Amino acid sequence: KAIPLMSLGERSLLHVHSALAYGEKGVKATRGKKYCSIPPGADLVFDMELVSINGGRIISRKTFDDFTGRLEAWAAKKLRRYDDDENFRKRRNKRVFTEIDIY
Repeated sequence: KAIPLMSLGERSLLHVHSALAYGEKGVKATRGKKYCSIPPGADLVFDMELVSINGGRIISRKTFDDFTGRLEAWAAKKLRRYDDDENFRKRRNKRVFTEIDIY
C-alpha cells in the first residue's frame, strides 16, 4: 500500500503492525541463521527508498528544474486561454471536486 504513494527518490520508514506481519506466531530462525528470528507480536519497520519505477531512473536536479519550468509555462498559457473563454469558466465553476482519502 505504501509504495504507490511514494515518489521516485523518496525515502520512507514503513511501519507494519504485527497483525499485518507475522502476528502471534512470529518466525523462528532456521538453523545457522540466528539473526532471522521475529518474535511473536513484533511490529516490522522497513527503511525504504524508491530508486526505480519500471526501470526508470532518478533524473538530475537541472533536468527536473528545466522540465518543471516548461510545464509551468505550458500550464500558465493554458490557464490564460481558458480564463479568457467565458463558456469554459462557467463550466469550470460548476464542477464539484471530490476529495478521496487513502487509508
